[in-house]
Amino acid sequence: MSNVSELFQVIGGMSDADLAGELAELEGRAELIRAALQYRQRREAGPGGQTVTLGRAVEHDEAHPMRRPPPQGRRRAVLMVMRENPAHVWAYSGFREELITRGLLENTERANHALGVAMGKMVKDRLLERPERGFYKLAAPDQPALADERGEDR
Repeated sequence: MSNVSELFQVIGGMSDADLAGELAELEGRAELIRAALQYRQRREAGPGGQTVTLGRAVEHDEAHPMRRPPPQGRRRAVLMVMRENPAHVWAYSGFREELITRGLLENTERANHALGVAMGKMVKDRLLERPERGFYKLAAPDQPALADERGEDR
């Protein structure tokens, strides 16, 4: 849009509800673009690199996982993401990238190792299943866990 009169020509025939819907759609796209840009910056920064946080702070929103406050601890982060789609089988590398994209894991070798150790322990504690090497999913609900999400014995 090059000028204000052009803008009013476009929105002049739209109802308030249509405008609100259009705005919500644009804000959703902007949030995805911010997340993609942050993901790209994290990958380019590498270990020990610094990145810039873009966008504005957003409130806690159960309907939008990107807006949830980060959980405390790796195990809770793993369970939070896996519980969003309990039947999904994740490749470790894809799951790691998902956590990095959401800002729940640093993009470092140390964090990668710690995540692998945590997920291995979660398999032993029956919180996760490993259907085959390098793939993980949430444990079946009928299988009693041996430890809770903090790693404490039950």
